[in-house]
Parts: sequence; structure tokens; C-alpha cells
Amino acid sequence: MDIDRQPGISFDAVLLRYALFEEREPPSPERQEGLNLSFSSKSRMLGEGVERGEVILSVTVEPEGDNPPFRVQVSVSGLFGYQIGTDRNLELEEFLAQQAVALLLPYVREAVTNLTARTAFGPVIIPPVNVRAMLAEARPDELGPPVGVRD
Repeated sequence: MDIDRQPGISFDAVLLRYALFEEREPPSPERQEGLNLSFSSKSRMLGEGVERGEVILSVTVEPEGDNPPFRVQVSVSGLFGYQIGTDRNLELEEFLAQQAVALLLPYVREAVTNLTARTAFGPVIIPPVNVRAMLAEARPDELGPPVGVRD
């Protein structure tokens, strides 16, 4: 890839694939200190000879502690392809595996915040995440399959 040129990839759609808010216990007056975040992702080409691909990014969010009072799960799908009339500067499969996850993270963050905003616990905002480090450190089996999404 020529780092001085654009990749020639289009971002065609963002789809909410799954959303769950589960209250396990009523809220307590004590403020929750931290969050446990568990991410998973999956990428695939959308058929043989088709120059489009999909990435699904999922997150499970629970407050820290032995008995978290709630759980949130969100899966967001992004559809990508090659831009028409531009030179390809990056293979789509490489883009899906490395950069698409970072593009989907703000949509996952927004979905979690919107889902929790009207709960008794208040809005949950996922903090900044170093996606490159998350992907580099994780073995493929650690990220696991996306939550709530069927093939």
C-alpha cells in the first residue's frame, strides 16, 4: 500500500445487527467505578467474485465486580467495497481485517450509549480503545464470534 494515497475502499453501510440491555439487579446508590469490555469481530467477503465485504464488531459491557447489575451487548455490521473509478491501493481483505474494525467502533459506542441512556443506570460511554493494539495482542480465538449474529 502506498501510504500517500487513499485506499480506494468505499464504506457502503452501517447496520445494527443486535442490541441487548439486561438488568440483573436494581441500581444501587453507589457509583460504578469501571467497566469490563469484551470485543469480538468477524470479517468475510460477500460471495465469490463479489468485491464487497462485511465486518461485524461486537461488544459486551458489564460493570466491574462479581455480580454486575447489568449487561449490554451490541453488534454492528459494516459493508465495504472498492470505490468505482479509483485506483485500488489496498486489498479489501486486508482492509477488513485491520482498518474496518476501527471505523465501526464509534457506531458501537453510540449504540451502547443510546441503549443505556434511558435506563436507571444512566448512559454508558465506551472509553477510547486502541484498536490496533487490541487486534495485535489478541489471538483469533480470543476475539470470538460476534454476539447475537447468525451467519
